[in-house]
Amino acid sequence: MALEVGGINLDEALDGFDNTPPSSGGGSYVLPGEYILRVENITMKKGFRGISFVGTNKVVHVIKSEEGVGSRLDDEANVVENLTKNENAKANIKAYAVAVAESFYQRKVDPKNIKKDFIARCCDASQPLKDVLVRVVAKQVKTRAGGDYTAKTWSMLTVEEAAKYGLTQKVKAPAG
Repeated sequence: MALEVGGINLDEALDGFDNTPPSSGGGSYVLPGEYILRVENITMKKGFRGISFVGTNKVVHVIKSEEGVGSRLDDEANVVENLTKNENAKANIKAYAVAVAESFYQRKVDPKNIKKDFIARCCDASQPLKDVLVRVVAKQVKTRAGGDYTAKTWSMLTVEEAAKYGLTQKVKAPAG
């Protein structure tokens, strides 16, 4: 049976995703800085430009930032990856998904365990990862062509780190 989200066949859209390693940076438009984000919504969308993965995140704490998008607490820092046109989309999605999963489970997660079925559950109408806090560090780097690119490094935010900033981390309840 095919994995589907909103009429999108994830087996086709994420072909090869299960064996894709996470990227070392990329996937969203955030100015350089360090932020704590709250996951608002994770979806897959089909549009005129193809199929996209969208992770909507709200900036809840600015550790450091330049002035601009992502530097105010009312800003969003979204992950938008066009699976139809961006060859790095799957790796960027994997990097984001690993950090969100680690924040939720409060332990390291092997990227090999983040597969299409995990993405399908993330995109489910129940939004199981809504309100999970994640850290992102964005740095400006030069491309080979000499242009500017903002590389993102996503990472787990522990319960203790969240508390240090007066925030509460949503975690999976322990079994038993």
